[in-house]
Amino acid sequence: MFVRKVYKKQCIICGKEFETISAAALTCGKQCRNERNKTIHEKKRNPTQNNSNISNVLKKARKAGMSYGKYVAMIEREGETW
Repeated sequence: MFVRKVYKKQCIICGKEFETISAAALTCGKQCRNERNKTIHEKKRNPTQNNSNISNVLKKARKAGMSYGKYVAMIEREGETW
């Protein structure tokens, strides 16, 4: 009968020791795996969402109680710069 090798590893999220048959395993369970995936996806997503000029104009528009388009039209009508 085939005997699988069991690896003792330490979880990279919580630090708990766990046993696995997978040499590539990095986390102890589903909860830690989900936490790791969440942080990986946030790191990938954040640089593409960092358009600060549009974000700043949108914040000003929301404070004024307007949509982005209406706020930009008002600014252009008044001749102001962003």
